[in-house]
Amino acid sequence: MRKYIGHLIYKWFGTLNFIRQMEWRNMLDWLEPKEGEKILDIACGGGALSLKIAEKGCEVHGIDMLEDSIKYAKRLSEREKIACEFEVGNAEDLPYPDGYFDKIVCSSSLEHFKDDTKALKEMNRVLKPNGS
Repeated sequence: MRKYIGHLIYKWFGTLNFIRQMEWRNMLDWLEPKEGEKILDIACGGGALSLKIAEKGCEVHGIDMLEDSIKYAKRLSEREKIACEFEVGNAEDLPYPDGYFDKIVCSSSLEHFKDDTKALKEMNRVLKPNGS
């Protein structure tokens, strides 16, 4: 029953947090994810936003420092049958090559990083020229 309720929450709302629902709706409009784009979700938490982006046909990678969040994100991805890569990692030392991603999202988390300037430099490093 718990899995079914979790599925319904994901499908209908993405999250039960109303503020996040509004943020994500605007973020998805701004992001305009297109099929085939490589998109990085930094501080992805439980992965719901990553999966909403992946539903648009994008190759999405989610990264978060919390192992439990990544475990949950992987389970959600499997349960919803949406391909998405999740891994434990630090935004200040991203494990991706230079210029790898077309777009990057970082929802409501930049202020929590120890060194936000270093994290932004890393995001810029892994973003393709003219990426967003």
